[in-house]
Amino acid sequence: MSGDLQPPFRILLATDDSEPARQAEAWVARLRWSRPYVVDVLCVAGHGIGDAMTALDRLSEPLRDQADAFAIEVDIGHPLEGALRAAEELAADLVIVARPPRRRGQDPFAEKVARYASTSVLVVPRT
Repeated sequence: MSGDLQPPFRILLATDDSEPARQAEAWVARLRWSRPYVVDVLCVAGHGIGDAMTALDRLSEPLRDQADAFAIEVDIGHPLEGALRAAEELAADLVIVARPPRRRGQDPFAEKVARYASTSVLVVPRT
């Protein structure tokens, strides 16, 4: 045996069930990775989880079919803190976030994740 086995590439996809986030999920589902990969889909709710698991389950179906392993993570709290914490705890190789429409006077979530994450961040553009 050659011993060339690489550990799976770990992807954290942060979503909020918005249209830009759904577009990012579809974009990731279309990618073809050159090595095995694990996808963790994260939704951080400001309060109560409600139907988040059902929505995430439905939205993540294309990813589930393609990834070597797949998990849905739901957290309650501040979205930025939750995304950064999950990236650290899961030892993500890549965090993927959507670029939502810019609101006047606000720093978009995607830019904050890119600024503060200790791993690579891919910001999926709006289409």
